[in-house]
Amino acid sequence: MEIDSSGEAFALDNKPSSSARDFLSAARRLVDQGHPSQALQAVVMAMRTQGGDEVVLHILNRPVNSTSIESKKQLA
Repeated sequence: MEIDSSGEAFALDNKPSSSARDFLSAARRLVDQGHPSQALQAVVMAMRTQGGDEVVLHILNRPVNSTSIESKKQLA
C-alpha cells in the first residue's frame, strides 16, 4: 500500500505484469516515433492492467502542485 501526497492510500504492485511491460515498451517505442498521445494511451493501459480503473482515475485526478506550475512559468 502506498500513500500519495494528499494522504490517500492506494495499492501499488511494484512488479508489472508482462502485459503492463508490453504496454510500457510500446509507449517508449511510440515516443521515439513521435507519437506522444498514443504513448500516453499505452501508459494508461499499463496502469489499468496493474490496478484497474480505480488506479487510473486516482492518478489522473491528482491535484496539481501550484509551486511546480510557478517554476515552469519562470523557466519559460
